[in-house]
Amino acid sequence: MCNLTTRFLSVIDAATNSLLSTIPLGGYPWRVICDSVDNKVFVSVQSGHGSDTGVVVIDCRADTIEAVVPAWDDACLLCYYPERAKVYCTQDHGVAVIDAAADSVLTTIPFTWARPSWMALNRGYDKVYVAGKPNLLTVISGTTDSVRTLVPVYAEAGFNVHYNPKAEKLYTMAPGLYAYVTILSGRSDS
Repeated sequence: MCNLTTRFLSVIDAATNSLLSTIPLGGYPWRVICDSVDNKVFVSVQSGHGSDTGVVVIDCRADTIEAVVPAWDDACLLCYYPERAKVYCTQDHGVAVIDAAADSVLTTIPFTWARPSWMALNRGYDKVYVAGKPNLLTVISGTTDSVRTLVPVYAEAGFNVHYNPKAEKLYTMAPGLYAYVTILSGRSDS
């Protein structure tokens, strides 16, 4: 569990709901995802008061920091792609692609058209969807880690994305008073 105000990651025993330990992170923890293959947890950490930004890698066997993967901008949202052993991390001006096994940045995909936000994974068609502000959906190839296409969606800034693999459809939803849902094909992105 991320503790934004205390700059710690709390490790909770799921069976007893009790606190096992706390891990100091330095910056502000933002999001956490689990890599059950390598028994790691990735925590995006935003800067503040002189601390660095990046992704902290926690070894779940010892509950200790294994590595800190630097980011050029504030690290924010995370998406784990287990079949490719990659972590995608949105930043203010792009998406960093992290090698989950080596704990290092493979590449950074710059975003000049939008600020990246929420992400969803389409394993069947090897794609990562990235919501962008104002209303562009970016489709990234999981093979080449490059932009495949940009898709305008009927949404406002801060829209969310969810991929349903059984239906092979992507759903985008804009929050707010007049929430709209855009439905796209997972095959053709249209």
